[in-house]
Amino acid sequence: MELNGVIVETALAPDAFQIGAKLTIDGKEGVVAPVFPMDTRENLATMLTIAGKQRWEDVKGSPIRLRIEQNESGYQLKAIGHFMEDLWLNVPEPTESEETE
Repeated sequence: MELNGVIVETALAPDAFQIGAKLTIDGKEGVVAPVFPMDTRENLATMLTIAGKQRWEDVKGSPIRLRIEQNESGYQLKAIGHFMEDLWLNVPEPTESEETE
């Protein structure tokens, strides 16, 4: 399923960036905060395009779409997309060490 959301927080580091997005699912507000590796500049450039911004400092407040899958443990964020165009950035799968923390 695809839901509308808005970016409410951002963080930028040399090796990764993170966005916090607010959404409503099943009538309840929620927040997701995926981390994207900075292994290529392409991830950051795609996120800027999805947000419709040229500068990282302007990303906060941008409308987005969130691709969510429901599974046995609840909901899982799969991708973040442009709110009108078919442009998506897949959320990296958690590593085993992240899953056990």
